Amino acid sequence: MVPRFASAHRQRGAIGLMAAITLGMALLFMLLVIDSGRLYMEKRMLQRVVDTAALEASNLNAVCSGTGVNALTQATASAARNGFTLINGSTLTATCGTLTTGSDNLRVFSASTTATQAIQIVATEPVATSVAAGVWTMVSGGSFNTTTTLRAQATAGYVGDPLAQLTIRSGLASVSSSQSALLNAVIVGVLGGSLNLTAVQYQGLVNTNVNLLSFLNQAAISVGVTAGDYNTLLNTNVSVATLVQAAATVVQQGGSAVAVTSTLGQISALGSGSTIKLGDLIQAATGTSTAGLDASVQLLQLVQGIVQVAGKGKAVDISTGVNLGALANLSVKVGLIQPPQFSAIGNPNLAALNPAGANRIYVSTAQARILISFQSGLVNGAVSLATSSVNFLADTLCLIGTCTLPDLASNLSIDVGVSAATGDAFVVKADCTGTNKALTVKSEQSAATIMLGTVDSASFFSSTTPPSSTPPLTLVDIGTKTCSRAGLLGPLVCGARTASTIGSVTLGGKFQVGAGNSTSIYSPTPNLGLTPLYKAFSSTNIVTNLGSSLSSQNLVSLNTNSVGLLSLVSTIVNTLLASVTSALTSILGPLLDPVINGLLGLLGVDVANIDVGANLSCQTGRAQLVL
Repeated sequence: MVPRFASAHRQRGAIGLMAAITLGMALLFMLLVIDSGRLYMEKRMLQRVVDTAALEASNLNAVCSGTGVNALTQATASAARNGFTLINGSTLTATCGTLTTGSDNLRVFSASTTATQAIQIVATEPVATSVAAGVWTMVSGGSFNTTTTLRAQATAGYVGDPLAQLTIRSGLASVSSSQSALLNAVIVGVLGGSLNLTAVQYQGLVNTNVNLLSFLNQAAISVGVTAGDYNTLLNTNVSVATLVQAAATVVQQGGSAVAVTSTLGQISALGSGSTIKLGDLIQAATGTSTAGLDASVQLLQLVQGIVQVAGKGKAVDISTGVNLGALANLSVKVGLIQPPQFSAIGNPNLAALNPAGANRIYVSTAQARILISFQSGLVNGAVSLATSSVNFLADTLCLIGTCTLPDLASNLSIDVGVSAATGDAFVVKADCTGTNKALTVKSEQSAATIMLGTVDSASFFSSTTPPSSTPPLTLVDIGTKTCSRAGLLGPLVCGARTASTIGSVTLGGKFQVGAGNSTSIYSPTPNLGLTPLYKAFSSTNIVTNLGSSLSSQNLVSLNTNSVGLLSLVSTIVNTLLASVTSALTSILGPLLDPVINGLLGLLGVDVANIDVGANLSCQTGRAQLVL
């Protein structure tokens, strides 16, 4: 039996033993904490290395194959800067691919050597095995490995929607003195006032480019719209003077010559009374990234676009700016029916679903009409010669008594109405699967409508579609008059003429030329913000078709009311018909070329002088870690 109270001698050392056990346990747990913390920090350092490497490679649009920054090379360099080197068994791999969203709404990385949407970096590094793992191995009887391999993975990419941009530019490279007079006439006709800019001043606008984003930012400041709120800005009515002055401010900040800003100042002084909505000139899908608006346009093209939007539906008389010596009483009017759309930005995937729908990415030239009225000395000469022949015949046939004789009367004012072809281009497909991304663009040229005869100016310029028909113009009226001669040597006395009793030579009709379409693949397509890849617009020349169409479509015709009387002058009339047709053919081709093609090209409306540019960014926004 143990005594109730043992002696103190028998309890000696118990506290020391407990203290030793406790201290040993504390040291063991402290070792485990430090060792676990070491492994955690090693893993976090390795994860930081692959995160940074993936972000850097993705931001540089690195590729795994093909031309460009190599993803593995870039990742290796980034890792080295962060203290990770490929020694002692460390590894680093880079894999390019795409991101897809599964049915569970989770992102999945799919490897592809040709894709660049996302880049996955994987790194491994051997480190000393933890104490706990070593103890467990010893206790369990397994083989002991002094190192443990850590693995870290990071996937970076762009999750923003792709953006595509189309731009349309004029191929006008120089401005002559005659062209400057036409431009002055058009601007004054729309804005009013007086303007006398020289060819040198316009050439300064041709040689200067303006950044579209900078222009919009300056316009926002000028009208008091919140910076960056482009949707509101594009839907705000702004005066022409404000917009032209905004362009002047931007080019001045860019270091352009004082002469350029002075030229813009003279134009802006005319535009205080005219306002336009910027969205009629520049189209951007709702929510479009500001990077999509970072494009350059020719300064003259921008100014012309502003003026053309302001002049929508107006007929501008520019007769004073046109000089064609072979034509008398020349009148030239230009009407801008629809303004141009020279820049458009949006999501190509949405646009491809319905290229002509609400999400379309679409640019077009302006829709313009030209009405030319003139008198031709060549036609006058043909009619005068025929009249002399008829008068000689009448003097011969009516020797004595009363007789009915042919009589010619002419109306020599001819109208030519041209509803110019418009050039449209819109995105139909975007391909971001390969290294050489591609944008498919369809270009369409509407038919140019040409009307000859008597064209009513009011109806010609008032509607968005040309008049359905035009009344024929009576070039030569073949009527009759009753004459008598008292004796063989007496004078021939004639009464009033009766119009159209025999017939008439008429000019009139409406025909179309130049319709067509084509599809172009832009590849490799530059990213937004870089110089666009331009392709020439495929088109048909209007003027070269006028002469052949005149004869092939029987626009000059002979109408007969009295075959019997016509037989008296059939030879003269047939000669007249051929002469008039020949005269008009020679006029409508070479003489009207500077008026029609030249004027359309100067206004940026001639589709034969237009280039369409494309940009495509498959990854937008900033690179971010996605997995």
